[in-house]
Amino acid sequence: MAKKSKTFERIVFRTFKHGVSKGEVIALFIDEIADSEGNVGSYMHVGQHSAADYTACIQATRKATPQEIEPLLKELHRIGYHNIEMMQRRIPKRKHYGK
Repeated sequence: MAKKSKTFERIVFRTFKHGVSKGEVIALFIDEIADSEGNVGSYMHVGQHSAADYTACIQATRKATPQEIEPLLKELHRIGYHNIEMMQRRIPKRKHYGK
C-alpha cells in the first residue's frame, strides 16, 4: 500500500473493545480499497499495513479518543502520511475490480 503525500488521506481511528486486540487502535483508510473483497486499507502498530473488513472493524471497535489516537498518528506521520483528515464512522467508497 503506497504512501501518499499530496492528497488527503481520510482515516477513521477506532479502538478495539474485546479480544486479543482490546485497547489497540486501528486506522482505517476509508478511500483505499485494499483487495478484490472490498476491504479497506488499515494500519496498526502491530501488523502495520493490512486489509480490513470495514463493517466488522466498526462493529468490534469504538471511537478512539484523542489520547489513544496520538501515538498511532505520530507513527503514520513518521512513515510519510502527513495530510490526514480524521473522519467519524463513514461508509467507504466501493470500487469494483474486473471488467
